[in-house]
Amino acid sequence: MRGRLAFAARVGQPFDAVIEIDAAPGFLAESAEGHEATGLRFDPAALRLYGIPSVDGFFMLEVTGSMAGRPARLSVELPVSPDPWALWQDVPSETDAPFARPDTDHAALDGPVRAVMASRRGRKHAHSGAHREDHAGIAQAGMWGVAAVADGAGSAALSREGARVAVHAALDALTTAPSPDLTDALGRAALALETLAAREARPVVDFATTLILGALRPVPTGWEAACISVGDGLAALWDGEGVLAMMTADGGEFAGQTRFLSPHAAAQAQVRTATLPTLCGFCLMTDGVSDAQFPAPIDETDPAHWRRLWAEIDGLGPAALCDWLNFRVQGEHDDRSLVILAPGVGG
Repeated sequence: MRGRLAFAARVGQPFDAVIEIDAAPGFLAESAEGHEATGLRFDPAALRLYGIPSVDGFFMLEVTGSMAGRPARLSVELPVSPDPWALWQDVPSETDAPFARPDTDHAALDGPVRAVMASRRGRKHAHSGAHREDHAGIAQAGMWGVAAVADGAGSAALSREGARVAVHAALDALTTAPSPDLTDALGRAALALETLAAREARPVVDFATTLILGALRPVPTGWEAACISVGDGLAALWDGEGVLAMMTADGGEFAGQTRFLSPHAAAQAQVRTATLPTLCGFCLMTDGVSDAQFPAPIDETDPAHWRRLWAEIDGLGPAALCDWLNFRVQGEHDDRSLVILAPGVGG
């Protein structure tokens, strides 16, 4: 006799199905073989196969039993598909390539503002051995904690260096001025890309990148924050109850297109400021994080989404935050960078 399962099993995913038999009423199962290698279990009384399979492949389940008092045997095809996440390779990037960089990066700073930063190569780049195109950085400027995150354009040949140069130029400007000037820092980052292109004798579009800058400090009335950006990603303040967006993603000329950093784009960008009496964290992230954590635009200001996110990242050190960035969301495999500015020592 032949039986069937309503759906296939998948490695690493809970499976629970009853064997269906159309033309054999009264079949009483006693034992089964052929499923042991998968890690699944068999319940003869319920004709049920259940558990979490650990091996993929095509298996034949042979169930021994009786029907109307006579010995009977039931054959069931048992396909187990592989874990799709296990198919992703993690190929190291070339360390001797131009502008090579580590596949992950993380750091932390303590002070009036606690800053934690993590950046990691996405699965898409890891699978092909490509470099991380994101870059992020943090610094202290007096009572201010300052941060920058950049997402190099996938279509640009050396965007990873554009992202790195933009982040460092902006942080240098923020930490050397008497008081952080986000507008000036964004402009200096844009000019740094032009200088880079001229030095390398390449078009500036080869170094295209987005850039988000944020600053946070304690004030007598709570916490003062400022943000400026060009391109996509997300920056927002979370106080444990509500969320305040600190940027709007910039689109390009066509639908779905991202705007990239240039002197013209920097000149048009506006600083957003806010002061909150209490604060959990000021988060700045590239779209590899925001698109995965907030699938729809409305989710970006949904307290429920932020409450779940904050429960996962609150208190993580830099290495743990970098590990967290390896989260799994179907279809979201871009590079990921996240900075958290939060109340620190004496803040």
